[in-house]
Amino acid sequence: MKNKILFILTIFLLMFSMRSAKAETGYEHITNVDVKLGISEQNMNELKLSSNDGFEIRDMFSNLSLFQSFEKNIVLKLNGQNYDIYDSLGNYLSSMATNKTMKILSPGANPIKINNKRYRGYLTFAYIDNQLSIINNLGLEEYLYGVVPREMPSTFSYEALKAQAVAARSYAVCSVTRNKDKSFDLYDTVSSQVYGGFDAERDNVRKAVDETRGQILLSDGKVVNATYSSSNGGYTADANDVWGTKFKYLISKEDKYSINEPNYNWNFEISANDLINGLKKQGINVKSINQIYVKENNISKRAKTIAIKDGNKEVLVDNNKFKNAIGANKFKSSMYTIEISGSATNNVKVEKKEDEDVTVIFEGDVAIFINNETSKNTDTKPSLNTDAKVKISGHGWGHGVGLSQWGANNMAKAGLKYDEILKFYYDGAEISNGN
Repeated sequence: MKNKILFILTIFLLMFSMRSAKAETGYEHITNVDVKLGISEQNMNELKLSSNDGFEIRDMFSNLSLFQSFEKNIVLKLNGQNYDIYDSLGNYLSSMATNKTMKILSPGANPIKINNKRYRGYLTFAYIDNQLSIINNLGLEEYLYGVVPREMPSTFSYEALKAQAVAARSYAVCSVTRNKDKSFDLYDTVSSQVYGGFDAERDNVRKAVDETRGQILLSDGKVVNATYSSSNGGYTADANDVWGTKFKYLISKEDKYSINEPNYNWNFEISANDLINGLKKQGINVKSINQIYVKENNISKRAKTIAIKDGNKEVLVDNNKFKNAIGANKFKSSMYTIEISGSATNNVKVEKKEDEDVTVIFEGDVAIFINNETSKNTDTKPSLNTDAKVKISGHGWGHGVGLSQWGANNMAKAGLKYDEILKFYYDGAEISNGN
């Protein structure tokens, strides 16, 4: 048991020291990235690998070769603490321990295919948070070959693709530095940047990456956290409004190039009853909806506070809680308005008052305003019944912070170069010379 603990501790210290050294050498020396593949979240009991050059398995830290084969196709089958290795005919070849960090590589330059998806570089098998995971280790520029066409349509204007390449490279380098204490740099999903591997690559995208090789965005000498989204709806969002973290280069400004593009307008409806039930799950009790609207926007023109009139109460709901009550994935952005429609019944008396006397009750982070005055007279105002609809109409797609991909494409069409596009979206940032 003591030896096992010592072995695990040794591996941890080696991984920590390697990644710390990688991050501390400076951004200009970050030439490789470690990407955790989404396949790690799937069934890992059987993995099919292919390579035209055969395979080699090495210990990650000693670099000792543990297995070599000229077989173009092998199958890994999980068997307790080992992966048994078979050829395409089912013949047993060898075993690979899963309690060690192993790397699988192809002796030649051809990519490795795993479960029908090809990747450059090599693959590492390691336990991360007690889960067996697969990491793709490859060059930063080769990584971008598989990112840019998944994040931006490869049919977009060439200068827009170059701008996307520099933004994605900057984001990746920033992630390497930020995650120096972790065993990988990036996910292959929207949690970081969408990475499609070798099969996602396109010739014009490779050219855009190559022509901007090594170029990253800098602000005060530090790498820019170059976030981006599909469309900002005509107004970039301030990072502080979205994530509560202020960056001098991620500010709110009008963007005339992100208006009336394909992702500009969106809308959906939800029944009043479903909304009331959704709010309840968020700890917000509303019995009826007389009126609902965006009461306050932030400086980025995005919704901040939603007001719901429930009888003589006004309930104020935070934008995030409101979106979660409905289903956050239904909202393409936080730039939206709300209206109600449909037949109205269950009349509620709304009191007119000479003087305003209001009690404010806080339930968690929800403010409820209750009128206390005795009314001089009353009017009748209808509340929504369960057949009524609440319509959400919005603009843009994504968080809206940093580069707008559709805006960048429209800028490129208007004749702007990639550096001009980047300097608009990342205020005051400079572009390094590259290498």
